[in-house]
This record gives sequence, structure tokens and C-alpha cells, in this order.
Amino acid sequence: MSSSNATGAYWITAASAAILLLLAVPARAQVLYGSLVGNVQDPSGAAIAGAVVQVTQRETQSSRSATTDASGHYSLSNLSPGDYDVKITAHGFKTSAREHIPIVLNSVARFDAALQVGDVSQTVEVTGAPPILQTDRADVHHDITAETIRNVPLPPGNNFESLFTTIPGVNPPTTAHSIPTNPSRALQFNVNGTSEYGNDIRIDGVSQFNIWVPENAAFIPSADAIQVVNVVTGNFNPEQGLAGGSTVNVQIKS
Repeated sequence: MSSSNATGAYWITAASAAILLLLAVPARAQVLYGSLVGNVQDPSGAAIAGAVVQVTQRETQSSRSATTDASGHYSLSNLSPGDYDVKITAHGFKTSAREHIPIVLNSVARFDAALQVGDVSQTVEVTGAPPILQTDRADVHHDITAETIRNVPLPPGNNFESLFTTIPGVNPPTTAHSIPTNPSRALQFNVNGTSEYGNDIRIDGVSQFNIWVPENAAFIPSADAIQVVNVVTGNFNPEQGLAGGSTVNVQIKS
């Protein structure tokens, strides 16, 4: 290969690597956080542009806001998991409010609102609404909450992985290897018929891949320290790398 061709190949490789790094930054973040999206309309179904959507996390009282675009759409990404209150205001319309919208890591929740004509000082509280569903992503996932972990008996070892028996497509996890080889007493399991080597467990975004025994996680936290476990078993998004069977995102309590 000539020196000019080698130089060209080098710069193409370097540019490709730089693009991959830039794309990876927001992808990693989404694994640790959740998002809220939706559309705001008037009573006739027409989009309301310029409406202000404010979300407040009940646990911390921290707030963020977004403004709807010309199509009435809004998006709030990188929200810390928790329980949120939403308030939507627009000139010439009553304020719409809804409490207790759960935001879960690695998930997208949707809340659409139809504002009523009136004064902005008047508030319409949305109650008795259907559960917030994920309709903006195609991945198949299951959430194991701290309440479930606290109330469901766990076998000796206090390992959250034993609860995977409740998830469709997961073979019952089993103990593998000796204590010196597997000191965290991680369990091995198969998902949807794939190899036990195809699972990746992340704790607060850090992969626990064990290079010596890849079928076991390198570290298993105490079940008492876990806030939520998000288990993706199909249609992984691009940020769910290192996985062929499942990717497990564990969030530790604040």
C-alpha cells in the first residue's frame, strides 16, 4: 500500500472512531435515566405550540421544563428515576396537572394532554387516568422494584437474580462454580434460548462483566441496596451493548 493510501485509511479510521465516541455519549446516559414525552393539544385536537411543560421530582423537589414545538410535541430526557408531578401551561388555556408519573431508568414514558380554554390561573387536575405506558420504544423490558425485592422472599444469598424466574423467557437461575471462583455467588441463566454468556449486568451504568467466568456477574449488590432492576430481554436499543440474551440495569438507592 502506498503512503498516501495508508494515510487516507488512517484518517478514515480515526474519523469513524470519533463519530462512534460522539454517538456513545448520550447512549450511555439514557441507560441511567428515563425520559418523558408527549403532545399538547386544544379541545379540537389542534397542536398547541409554545406550551410550557414543567416536571417536578417529588423526592428531591427538583424541576425541569420544556416548551412544545410547532407540532405540540415536547420531550424531557435524562430525568433521574423517581416519582414526578407534571404541570402544563399555555396562554389562553387552563393549566393541566397530573401527579405521580413514574419515571424509570432506561424507559420512555408518555403523557399527552388536551388543554381546556380558560384562564391560566385555573387548574384542571388529571385523575383516574390509565397507567403510563411505554409506546415510544420497541424494546421488551421488565422492572423489578424495591418494593418487590423487599416483599418477595429471596433464597440464601439475598441475590436479586433469583427473581428472574418471574420474567418470561428466562430459565430459572442456578448457582455455578465454587466460592473462590464466584465469590459474589452470582447466578447463571439463559434468556430466550440464548447462551448464558450473552447477559450483561450493569450497576449504576458500570458493566459487571467477569472475564474469567463470563456467565456470572463480577459483583452482586445486596438486595436491600437496590432501587430498581430493569431487565431488557428483546429488541435492544443501540446503547444496550455487550448483550445477546439480556441486559440488566441495576439502580442503587440514593
